[in-house]
Amino acid sequence: MSQKLAMLLIARRDFEREALAAILTDAGFEIEVCDPADGLNPLTGLSFADYQIALLDARIADPLAELAALNSLSPTLKIALIADGAPAEFVHRAFAAGAIGIVDRSVSCAILVRQLQLLALGGCVIPSRFIDALTKPQRLTSASLADAAAKRLSVREREVVQCLATGMSNKVIARELRLSEPTVKVHVGAVLRKLNLANRTKVAVWAVYFGAT
Repeated sequence: MSQKLAMLLIARRDFEREALAAILTDAGFEIEVCDPADGLNPLTGLSFADYQIALLDARIADPLAELAALNSLSPTLKIALIADGAPAEFVHRAFAAGAIGIVDRSVSCAILVRQLQLLALGGCVIPSRFIDALTKPQRLTSASLADAAAKRLSVREREVVQCLATGMSNKVIARELRLSEPTVKVHVGAVLRKLNLANRTKVAVWAVYFGAT
């Protein structure tokens, strides 16, 4: 990518953190590293407008508390978690607290960079092995309810859902469907309302799980 992406990396101080920072720096990211163990509130004083994305290591002492704190300090900052596994409750609480995606720690460096670039541009990343955890409540819902929700969507809204399922931003959706960005925003809002979902990431998961696209 031609423009460097600024990232806030929140991780405990160890070899892996330093290696990750070096890899992302070589890939063109501008990295600011922060360790919650360094002080009472190491996030204080940071200018969050300087960052396109924050990557939070799920191995720190209380990642959900850090996620909530970061989201309250900067509600518009895109926050993702990097994890190697998580129970259903953790995944649900992470997205409820403002996470926009989860990056799988086991992926290759090249895939990691692509995923972070996508997240920084407004897309979503959910490793397949986390989808079951994120959609567990929907498993308790009958297929007829899922069908009923899907039928409430217009043809155009279904097209928007297809785009959201692949992680497209509003700008890319507008270009793909030949619509204006404000129109896309209206359609996304309608989809969220009709499906009773909190954000576009959950729409993407809903689409993958129910095959509604």
